[in-house]
Amino acid sequence: MNPLIERVLAPMRVHSPGLFAGLRKAWWLLRWRRLPPRAGQGLGQDHARYLEAMDVAIAQTLRNTPPTLSIQVWLLSDAHSSPEQLQRSLDSLRTQSHTALEIVLCGPLSHSELECVASPEQIVAAPDIDVRVAMQAGCELVTDALAALACAFALSDEHIKCLVPDQRHAHASGYRLAPWRASGVEIPAVWAWRGDRPMPQLSKPASIDGLAHLPTALACAAPLRVAQAQGAPASRATISVIVPTRDGGAVLGECLRGVLAELAALGAEGELLVVDNGSRDACTLELLSALAAAHPDVMRVLRYDHPFNYSAINNWAVQQASGEQILLLNDDIQSAGSGWLAALRAELARPRVAAVGARLLFPNGCIQHAGVALGLGGVAGHPGRTLNPEDPRWAMWPHDQRRQVSAVTGACLLTTRALYWSVDGLNQQALSVAFNDVDFCLKLGEAGGAVVYTPDATLIHHESMSRGAEDSVAKQRRFAEEIRYMQQRWPEVIKNDPFYSAHLSRELDDLSFRSPCGATLLRPSLLPPLISVTS
Repeated sequence: MNPLIERVLAPMRVHSPGLFAGLRKAWWLLRWRRLPPRAGQGLGQDHARYLEAMDVAIAQTLRNTPPTLSIQVWLLSDAHSSPEQLQRSLDSLRTQSHTALEIVLCGPLSHSELECVASPEQIVAAPDIDVRVAMQAGCELVTDALAALACAFALSDEHIKCLVPDQRHAHASGYRLAPWRASGVEIPAVWAWRGDRPMPQLSKPASIDGLAHLPTALACAAPLRVAQAQGAPASRATISVIVPTRDGGAVLGECLRGVLAELAALGAEGELLVVDNGSRDACTLELLSALAAAHPDVMRVLRYDHPFNYSAINNWAVQQASGEQILLLNDDIQSAGSGWLAALRAELARPRVAAVGARLLFPNGCIQHAGVALGLGGVAGHPGRTLNPEDPRWAMWPHDQRRQVSAVTGACLLTTRALYWSVDGLNQQALSVAFNDVDFCLKLGEAGGAVVYTPDATLIHHESMSRGAEDSVAKQRRFAEEIRYMQQRWPEVIKNDPFYSAHLSRELDDLSFRSPCGATLLRPSLLPPLISVTS
């Protein structure tokens, strides 16, 4: 769907879901000559035929050049790995259509615990292996997972060093061993790691590149919940919360009170900067004055008397801020509970994390944001937007799991001051209103940082109450120019988001499968294309 049309229909989608569903049905009938998929279903028969064609291609390729595989099953203590989880993983390995030459168990289990799940005849030391597959204990592979990975490596050129398939709540990826051998890194030939042995691992040489995305779901697992105390500790760095507003009224009051409560609960130095972009509403002005007087050591009201430019407002406010961490927050965000700010800061304290986003709900409880996917509507969108949290389609883009994504919304985005300026902040020249948050996250990713979504921070978002819809010719012209800029600046990642399944529709954000009509993905005789995402 054209992003401009999507913006115009957004209020209808939230407030009149029945009418929106009728328009969607009519659009599908006109475009595809069929009804749209029902909730929880995709284009089942077409998808099944495609998977059958994949099976034929896999079998044919493996008969010609079957690479030898090693499976490395990791038992992660911080994810509460257990012998039962390991057993599930091994059971899925035993049913694979393409067998591995070696299984390496890595984890803090005792010898007696290992004997419960692995017999000696299953353990083989095999130095002449081509590809090693690393997976987390509790991860269960589909029957043809190893075959698909082996086939993908056989069909790819040598610059592809690592493949990351689509996954559901799990970690599984394959990588060639030749680059590590060439760099002189010793590859351990051990079958288990106990507490009295060094942990076998491969350090990544500086010359390793060629990460690629295999757009096929090969692994699934039950969600592994990590207690916050066992994750990264909450940072004690100072924080500045920046809230731009104009005549925010009662919703602004809810937002600011929620932020002040979170800052008080942290017990750390922090500040709340409210950037007033020309408010005239008497209630809003009175609210700001009263809250600033009640919290003089925490809250400041900054006047920004210039035309609305979201990027420029935030860039200017960050210059006025004193915190080491920066939280960009919309004035229509309302707390859904306590602890969300601490949860965001805990994620930012993890290694390589450059930006963190929260789960945002509409006031009716439906999901507004669970991470941003590139390519939706031509540039970027929110997968599953307006779906009920219990909708089965969320299995394709789990809103209840913390994970890495390409971007998160600037409605609630935490980063550091140093990282903010390292990529020159938000683009106030080309992206004054839309997509500046997506562009910012992509710049962080390009620089080597990770963008993380966490449901541990959940808030309510009264979407676009201040700015409103794109309902004028001038706004629509500006929006079209912002779309053009993003498509020219980020063509590859918009075409192939490494964190969003290539099987899902780019025209609809309801987590349905993309239609086979005109889609290059569903080709009868080829595997899904390997998409290089880093170099």
